[in-house]
Amino acid sequence: MIRKSIVYFSAAFLLAAFGVELLKAYEPPVATGRKIKAKASEEEGGEGAAAGPTEKGEKKSASATGLNKGPNEKTRYEFDSESARNQISFTSKAPGETIKGTAKKIEGWLELNPRNVAEGATGEFKVPWSEVSTGNKMRDEHMRADPWVNAGTYPEIVFKVTGVEESNLQKKNTKPTLFKTKLVGTMSLNGRDVEMTIPVTLSYVSKSAKTKEALGIKGTFKVPLKEFGIEGKPGAVGSKVAAEPEVKVSVVLVRAGGEEPADAPKAAPKGKPKPRPKGI
Repeated sequence: MIRKSIVYFSAAFLLAAFGVELLKAYEPPVATGRKIKAKASEEEGGEGAAAGPTEKGEKKSASATGLNKGPNEKTRYEFDSESARNQISFTSKAPGETIKGTAKKIEGWLELNPRNVAEGATGEFKVPWSEVSTGNKMRDEHMRADPWVNAGTYPEIVFKVTGVEESNLQKKNTKPTLFKTKLVGTMSLNGRDVEMTIPVTLSYVSKSAKTKEALGIKGTFKVPLKEFGIEGKPGAVGSKVAAEPEVKVSVVLVRAGGEEPADAPKAAPKGKPKPRPKGI
């Protein structure tokens, strides 16, 4: 009798314990922090739904997708050859020497939606090696030939834009408006094609009586010589030439066709209107 009671008691205890664990397994998870809450919001409503109150009750704004001025459609912008603001420079800092140079000419275009940069972009930029100078004619000739770059076979540096990533608005209600993003694409140099992501700041200027509708691009990036097969003379890279020279770009592109966007302000007429003749 006592043995049966012990068996029944043990079985009841095991069933009760199993029931408690079973109930725990079906309890809904409790949101104890911002990460769990944000994850649930994203699953329910996507990226936009993730913007909401934080732990401290502050509102988290959604990331901007484009400039707050300009056309709201894919628009093609081309290089303005008349602009004095087009500047491309590079600096090679090495223990033995610092070399600085510029590119006097650049060609190309960029197509994007200024108000929705995150929508994507395409484009192509070209710099002829013949227009790249360090201020030393002999050094320039060596730079364009083996074992550095084979400018005779590959006369241009080309960057083809295939998209953008990590876009965000920097300043609002400024002239021009600034917007940071990263241009994704392929750089062709010395017969090699290397995928690169270049951080840039975009600026927009509305068309007026004195200015064209323009898109400014500024960026700084490094070019890894080894990835492009640029070896130079033995021991030169790293001692006299930087392994990754720094390039700075500041260029202006104007809207193809020179069309004025629908939301651009109209220029006010100059001077007083002439009086109308009597009787008209």
